[in-house]
Order: sequence, then structure tokens, then C-alpha cells
Amino acid sequence: MPWRSASAGTAPDINPDAMIRQATKRALRKSGFELRRHRAGATYLARRMERIAAESIDLVVDVGAHAGEYAGSLRHEGYKGPILSFEPQAQMFERLRQAATSDSGWECRRQAVGSSPGSMTLHIAGNDGFSSSLLPMTEAHQQGEPSSAYVDTEEVEVTTLDAALDPGPRARRLCLKVDVQGHEAEALAGAASTLARCRIVELELGLVELYEGQALFGELVSTLEQQGLVMADVEPAFNDRQTGQLLQVDALFIRPDAAHA
Repeated sequence: MPWRSASAGTAPDINPDAMIRQATKRALRKSGFELRRHRAGATYLARRMERIAAESIDLVVDVGAHAGEYAGSLRHEGYKGPILSFEPQAQMFERLRQAATSDSGWECRRQAVGSSPGSMTLHIAGNDGFSSSLLPMTEAHQQGEPSSAYVDTEEVEVTTLDAALDPGPRARRLCLKVDVQGHEAEALAGAASTLARCRIVELELGLVELYEGQALFGELVSTLEQQGLVMADVEPAFNDRQTGQLLQVDALFIRPDAAHA
């Protein structure tokens, strides 16, 4: 029997945001983490920008740039420093390049990022490439978002972040964003020296296996902790359209000494 308000006698309005927050809290508690409230009224985007400003970030590395949405949002919110974006898929890279055409501080490279240089097959997803990956997609992903099914493949060049940034921009205080659809562990494996310069890392974390063989939430959190980075913020990113189950979150990691650096 549906729950009803004792005072009104009718079922209460459902708040989707509250449901998502509760689902996120439950998922994090299972992995030993606690979600805490930030400054009243601050959005995840606003909190990200506050950290970038506070940390005097001198380079944002945007891995899995798609059509430039992430970098574009940073510019819109006032970040004026250099940006280095990586996007391997040909058609998407052209859109990325067009987005950065008039921005002299935004460099774009048509490469995937992994644990070693070479070439790999990129599986291109039907949802405008948002779910394209170097890994096969699982049934759980396709059920959660039917439009994400793969529609094509493409051979792409793969580099490592350490190789791409050395030699490269002479930045000491990096913000690294990695959105590579299940390939996060490999991208981080080729970034030991890069991570040592990172003050902020933003990572997409899977709560269930959406791509075959991907590292999940706990493993990736542990990997970054070993590099001296701890989780400071989290935002729901992907829910199953049919069940509402939370499948992915975006998380910000910082160095514990950030406030004193």
C-alpha cells in the first residue's frame, strides 16, 4: 500500500533529486565512504570551479573530450588557463577542433589515452558517441541506455599521458579529467608522473560493470589514494532508465594538503 501523508491524506510528491542523492549515499556507504553536504546552494560545477581557482591550476588535461563540452563549460565559468584535450574518434574530434578554433589556449589532439602507446579499436556508440569505448559494452549498459549500443568501429592511435606531457606544457599544478568509458584504469596506469603533478583529478567511476573488464569504484579510488589523492566530491552521472539504479558517478579527487599548498 502506498505511503500517505497523515496530515494531507495524499501521497507526497516524489523528488527525483532527493532519490538520486539517497541512492548515491547508499552506494558510497557500501564502499566505506560517506557523502557530506557542501556549501548551501553550490552545485557540483560550482564546487569544481572553486577548487580549480583555489588551486591555481595552470593546465587542465581533458581526456575523452567528446565534442568539447567539458572544456567549454570551464571557459564559460571563467577558467582562462591552458587546456589540452584528447579525443580519438574522427567525427567527434572534428567537432572538438571546431569548438576550440578561436581559443588559442585550447589544444586538441586526436588520440586515445591508455597504459602504453600503440593503436586500438574504438567501438562507436549510437548515442552521439557518448558511450564509445575501447572496451566491449556489457548487457547492463545496453539495458540501462538502449540508444548506446555500438554502431561502428574505428582504429585509433593510443598514447600515454606521461608521453604526451613530457616533453609538453610546463605546468606544475594540473587538473586531470578522465572520461573514457571503462578504460580509466589503463589511462591512469600510463600517467604516474602526470598524477604526481595533479592537484585535482576528476574521474568517472562505475558502480557496476558497464564495459567488459573495467575497474570499478573501489579499485579506482584505491589507485588514486596510492597517488596521494582523496575523494572530495561526487555527483550522480548515469542511472538505468528502466529501474533508476545508479550506475556511474563523477568524482573529484584532491590532495589532502590542498588547503595548505
